[in-house]
Amino acid sequence: MKTCAECSQSIGLGEMYYSIGDNFLQFNYFEREDGSDNIFCSQQCLMDSLSVEQDEVED
Repeated sequence: MKTCAECSQSIGLGEMYYSIGDNFLQFNYFEREDGSDNIFCSQQCLMDSLSVEQDEVED
């Protein structure tokens, strides 16, 4: 069983999860050698962990 790095929700056998595949982020952002800090239960948890923000284009 895996656990979401952001909200600690359990991710069971056969359930889908998100992770970052980019080598730069894996090396510079995530710290745990086992990759457990690169497992997220949802896109929202992934975006929250990376501090992703949405902005609106203004003239």
